[in-house]
Amino acid sequence: MQQPGKATKETLQNLIFNNLGAQRAEVRQGASFGVDVASIHIDGGNALVTASDPLSLVPRLSPKESAWLSIYLAANDLATSSLAPQYAQLVMQLPENTDHDLLKEYWKYIHKFCTELGVHITGGHTSFDPLSGSTLIGGITLLAIGKAKQVRTSAMASAGDLLLMTKSAALSSSSILVKSFPNFIKSELGQEVFEKVSALFYQTSCVQDALISGAYQNDQRVVKAMHDVTEGGVYGAAYEFASASGLGIQIDSSKVQILEEVKSVCKLFDIDPLRSIGAGSLLLAVSPKKATALIQHLKTYGIDSSIIGEFTEKTESNIDYQAIDPYWEAYFSALNKGKD
Repeated sequence: MQQPGKATKETLQNLIFNNLGAQRAEVRQGASFGVDVASIHIDGGNALVTASDPLSLVPRLSPKESAWLSIYLAANDLATSSLAPQYAQLVMQLPENTDHDLLKEYWKYIHKFCTELGVHITGGHTSFDPLSGSTLIGGITLLAIGKAKQVRTSAMASAGDLLLMTKSAALSSSSILVKSFPNFIKSELGQEVFEKVSALFYQTSCVQDALISGAYQNDQRVVKAMHDVTEGGVYGAAYEFASASGLGIQIDSSKVQILEEVKSVCKLFDIDPLRSIGAGSLLLAVSPKKATALIQHLKTYGIDSSIIGEFTEKTESNIDYQAIDPYWEAYFSALNKGKD
C-alpha cells in the first residue's frame, strides 16, 4: 500500500522515470525528481514549458477556494520557469452525484482565476464516474511559450548559490486546516488567529514571487533556478531542489520565517511547519553577490524573503527527506475525530 500524498523518489524512479517513451532531442528538461516543469525547444529560439497538477474539489472548502488551489498550485510550478502560464488543458473525472450548482460555481472560479492569470483554457475532458469518491477530481496542464534562454528549472542551481525563501513556511497547510475546522480553531486558538490564518489562504500563490525574481536585472546569473514549496514543506522542497541540481544543501533552520499564528496552528495539529505543505513560498538559488539586492527588490513589491541556506558541491545535506507530509495525518485525524 502506498502512503497518501506525492509518490516517493524511489517509487518514481522504479515505476516512472526509467520508462518515459521515445526520447526526443528537443526536450531539454524532462521528467525528473524535484523538477517542476518540462522545457521543450521549438523554432525561433523559443521553448514550450509545461507543468501539471491535480484538480481538487474539497468538501470542507468553498468552490472558490478549491478552484484557487486547482489553478494556483499548478501556476506556481509553471512560474518557476520564469514564464507566466498562457494556456490550460483540464481533465475532470467527477463523481456521478456531483451537485450541478456546486460544479457551476467551481467552474466560474476556474474561469475567473485563469482570466486573472491571462490563461486561455484550450480544452480537456469532462466525465462522471460512479466509482470516484476522492477530493481529487482530475488534472490540469499549464503551458507557456517564451524565449528558451529565459527558461529556468530547479535543475540549474550551482554550488555556492545562496538559498532564498519567500514568505512563511506552512502557509497552505495551516490555512487549509483553519478553513476546514473553523470552530475547532476558534475554540482552541481564538477568533484572531482564525482570521489571520484564514487570510493567508490567498497568499498561497508564488507566481508573482517567481516572475519578479526571474525578471530581476534580466540576468540568469542572478537568479539561477527556482522551486516552489509544496508537500514536504521547506525541508522537502530544499532537498528536491538540491537533488534536481545534483548538489547538496545546508540550511540554517533558525533563518526560516514562520509566522507566529502559523506556528500556533501547526502546534495545535502537531505538525512540523518546516515539513508541511507550504504552497505560496518560493525557494530560489541566487548569486551570493546579488542576494541582498534581490531581497530588497522583492520587498518593494511587498514580498518578504530571507537567506536560509547554501548549495554545496557535495551531495550531502544537513536535512533529511521525509516522503510523508504530516499534514495528511493531521487533516484526516481531525476529520475522523469529528472536529468542525
